[in-house]
Amino acid sequence: MNVYNAAASVVEKVRSKHSGIRAALYALPIAHSLRPTVQALAQESLKHAEAIVSAAQATGLLDAVKAIDATERVDSARFKALPAFFPESLVIVLCYELLIGPLRKLKGAHFGSVALVRDAQTELQMFFNTSKDYPKTSAAIAKVRTKENKANSSLPRYIRVNTLKSTVDKAVKALQKNGFKPVVHPIIPELLVLPPGTNLHGHALVKSGVLFVQDLASCLPVAATPSIEQHKIAVDACAAPGNKTTQLAAKLALTHPKEASVIAFERVPARAKSLKNTVTKAGANDKINVVEADFLEMDRMDKRWAQATLAICDPSCSGSGNVSVGEDIPVHTTEELQAFADHQFAIVQKAMSLPNMQTVMYSTCSIHQIENEEVVARLLKEHGAEWSLVSILPDWSERGETCKNLAERLCKRCVRASHAQKTHGFFVSCFVKRHAENIVDASLKRKSACEVTSSSKKMKIKHTKKK
Repeated sequence: MNVYNAAASVVEKVRSKHSGIRAALYALPIAHSLRPTVQALAQESLKHAEAIVSAAQATGLLDAVKAIDATERVDSARFKALPAFFPESLVIVLCYELLIGPLRKLKGAHFGSVALVRDAQTELQMFFNTSKDYPKTSAAIAKVRTKENKANSSLPRYIRVNTLKSTVDKAVKALQKNGFKPVVHPIIPELLVLPPGTNLHGHALVKSGVLFVQDLASCLPVAATPSIEQHKIAVDACAAPGNKTTQLAAKLALTHPKEASVIAFERVPARAKSLKNTVTKAGANDKINVVEADFLEMDRMDKRWAQATLAICDPSCSGSGNVSVGEDIPVHTTEELQAFADHQFAIVQKAMSLPNMQTVMYSTCSIHQIENEEVVARLLKEHGAEWSLVSILPDWSERGETCKNLAERLCKRCVRASHAQKTHGFFVSCFVKRHAENIVDASLKRKSACEVTSSSKKMKIKHTKKK
């Protein structure tokens, strides 16, 4: 049952003075067992309704939700029988649940109104941090954030250096001047690690797009791409809000400063707008072309992306890996998880169909095998004659989980992340077209040989010094 829709319907009735809470609640076509949950959510949301509406108006969130398709506001075609309500009421419920509610987390698809509210979280929090008009709501959000900071106290703060605007050395020196002590991540050289709880959201380098606050897990798909220096043109199938997209563009530009190009797909207009803002902030307008379209519906032979050889596919998922330390994992039904998996399979399959595609990265922020290893197994069963699963990030200790439909040796070629790796739950896999596999292997062997040669030279120098 979509509890958010039901609660929003109650909120609309009460705010328009057409009904009381209980009368509106019992008029809904929902199971009796769900009524206490809907009632509690509606009651608590109404306490902060005026403040949330003001914040949603100030940040542009309300206009964005009003602009999207009605079915996406509801986020599920199964609940068309629910009484009609205005987007404003849905925004009130979703913002309350995300900013103040017991879980501070929105369940459901990563598109439509749910996705828009998630994307606006930072702006909404900044509104209440600075506003003096709604002290009750501001205090409630501040209390929640204090609890979250304590819960996440064991996870470092990760900052990605945008190499389109600066270098890692310059960024490190600038942060050191401000009293910070960043450490370069051992596997991802453009990622800086800072102590847990470090607050850089208002820092000048973050505002200017030199630094991006980006979790370690989120950086893995680009970092894990084998022989990425061989690619000039790439597609990001599900690009918003744009952290991976700009990371990808910066990485390609290191070896192809003039030719690097990323085609970034986003089907929801409001999210496409947010993506464009991220691209502009990163100084990547000449590298990234935002296409406001559904990746699954695009013409694979379109000349704008037909030459792409690399695809990053991070489709909608259950989000079950995005939990704080000690927080309960969101519950999803088998049907919901299967729906996510089917969509994920379709996205990767579409990427594989591009005429010049060579490498496809598939990732999720899910912990469930059905969305991870099982999707990989389905892809290999369907396309294994043309595509192979290759091993990535050999120095990363946490590997894919063994599952019944994928051989253990293949599972170990995938990568998982978790709190044990000082980050959030994540899964990454890599498919390489069979005619391109030898090229990738040769490149990796050359890289390994260079490392051995370099190591041998260093040993000879040390030996000479001893003599």
